[in-house]
Amino acid sequence: MNPVVRPISLEDSGSQSGIPDGTKTLVTFTVPIWSHDQTAVVGAIEIRKVPETLLGSIDRVYYLTWTSEAWAGALLFCCLLIVVLYTTRVLKRHEAKLMERERLAGIGEMASSVAHGLRNPLAAIRSCAELALDDDLPESARGPVEDIVDQSDRLESWIRSFLTSALEDPVQVISNASVDHVIAKCLKNFKSQMEDRGIRVEFVKHGSSPLVTARPAELEQVLNSILSNSIEATESGGTIKISRAAQPDGQTHILVEDNGSGIPTEIMRRLFRPFQTGKPTGLGVGLVLARRVLERLGGSLELRNRKNRGVEVICTIPTCDGFP
Repeated sequence: MNPVVRPISLEDSGSQSGIPDGTKTLVTFTVPIWSHDQTAVVGAIEIRKVPETLLGSIDRVYYLTWTSEAWAGALLFCCLLIVVLYTTRVLKRHEAKLMERERLAGIGEMASSVAHGLRNPLAAIRSCAELALDDDLPESARGPVEDIVDQSDRLESWIRSFLTSALEDPVQVISNASVDHVIAKCLKNFKSQMEDRGIRVEFVKHGSSPLVTARPAELEQVLNSILSNSIEATESGGTIKISRAAQPDGQTHILVEDNGSGIPTEIMRRLFRPFQTGKPTGLGVGLVLARRVLERLGGSLELRNRKNRGVEVICTIPTCDGFP
């Protein structure tokens, strides 16, 4: 007959002689002794053994099982926490975009009313200026009258760009604009204002003038908004630096730098929110619309404080295909 193996505790083990101190579990082997004719059990031999290796293995299995379960639970909790945090951030971004769209929709309605009210008087002003140019005006008066015509055209282009930018799905118009030509036109618009304040302009050109995928009026409006803010931030006698360069990634960067006092952090955070401005007389829509125009064209607009002093504005806009 095969031996019988059963674990017992020390409370049932009787004598503890020969058993190491601290032992809690034993394995007992019972071997029966049969009579000569194999008909009855006349005795038994009991062998007791301390299964240290087996018990140690069982304890290690328990430890590894509980540890792995704990780590798996912690990992699952962290993953779920990351998913929840990411989802919360996405929802907040979508909520902010939805609120921005609602504000821009309000701007669009307001722009429609403004455009309807301004276009007729503006056309009358321009017509009167053109009629005055047909007369024999002295040379000293001809320049201001020509400025009236130019500024009337500029305002008309601004209204069209304003309405286009406020549309939910604006119609894309394929057109090209020379960056140098648009920058020169913008500087001409602000020439008298900068001369009155003694502000100097440095225009740094890297390579030939790039062509960008945008309507000239749109790009002009973007740069007008940026230059207007830079001129207001620059002290009398200061300097505004403009540079542009076509990048290998198919984008053109236009950099506008001033040496003003910079933008406070709390204003920088809400700079691109509609109707949020740090200027007492500002409306808070110029940079918002400029950024929206560039993003619609596949570009971007970024503002940041310079290391020394002032603000730098980086306009990114796609370069036309085939431009070297």
